[in-house]
Amino acid sequence: MLAILGPSGSGKTTLLTGLGGRLVNGHLKGVITYNNKTFSNAMNRSTGFVTQDDVLYPHLTVSETLVFTALLRLPKTFTVEEKTAHAEAIITQLGLTKCKDIIVGGPFLRGISGGERKRVSIGQEMLINPSLLFLDEPTSGLDSTTALRIVSTLRDLAKGGRTVVLTIHQPSSRLFYMFKKVLLLSEGNPLYFGRGEDAMGYFSGIGFSPLVAMNPSDFLLDLSNGILSDDPRVLVDTPIDDPASIKKTLVTAFKTNLVENMKEQLQESNVHQVAEKLHEKKFTQWSNTWWQQFSVLFRRGMKECKHESFSSLKVGEVLVVALLCGLLWWKSNNIQDQLFLPSHKRG
Repeated sequence: MLAILGPSGSGKTTLLTGLGGRLVNGHLKGVITYNNKTFSNAMNRSTGFVTQDDVLYPHLTVSETLVFTALLRLPKTFTVEEKTAHAEAIITQLGLTKCKDIIVGGPFLRGISGGERKRVSIGQEMLINPSLLFLDEPTSGLDSTTALRIVSTLRDLAKGGRTVVLTIHQPSSRLFYMFKKVLLLSEGNPLYFGRGEDAMGYFSGIGFSPLVAMNPSDFLLDLSNGILSDDPRVLVDTPIDDPASIKKTLVTAFKTNLVENMKEQLQESNVHQVAEKLHEKKFTQWSNTWWQQFSVLFRRGMKECKHESFSSLKVGEVLVVALLCGLLWWKSNNIQDQLFLPSHKRG
């Protein structure tokens, strides 16, 4: 489990979305590889991504949310009963059994708690059993106890053979020591990468250590901001006072002390690594047929709107509008071709 720390604007979310192949409007330089392989459709199907904001249907129960997700995302080789059983197993694994029949809720509708809603989002990605799971600030807006429960769940997932990468803003000391590795960023530059329990020793070795006991994550965030401390009792014994100079010193120390060691570890892991073969043919088609997806989405839409008053007129109106939109999309390519044809070739 790798935790990416840093203040707001340090590049945590940008890095995470870039690694997850979701950076749409950004420009990346360099090469991103996974087990010495470039990002592909097969790799995309083996990764899960949990966004910071939980995008869930408020009027569906926890069980309905995960069952519909399983029906959509699991391969068509699974029967409906097997997909439902898989969703129930995820509910049990995430400790959502007590609230599985309660609606998810939203900003204007009371439902499950924030921590339970976050676990439902994680469960949606766990359904495909990803080998790599990305999470963007999964503890944001949660109290320390609920955040600890979420991170404990993620640690159990990592122990089960998955790689978990998450961004986190300001974890408590209990959370900090649960991370196997920590990456500290400042304005897009790495300041530290290694075991969480070794972070304070590293910064102490390069002349940055607090004089009183404090939360390691608080101290690391102060350093990434170029601030030693506002409290004179906690000042580090160094003549540097300018934040820009502090950041520059830390970046230089990272390149001097840690980069070569990281390269050696990477080479050793590549030598001893067992190549995992992902067959592209398995992922060339959708998980389910068009009709299966349509039927699941139609049932989910009807369930979500069960609180509204329905009439045959409203249902027919929605179907007609959907049909017209589909026809417009179907003919959109032909219309574009006609627009770009020379004037003497237009019909």
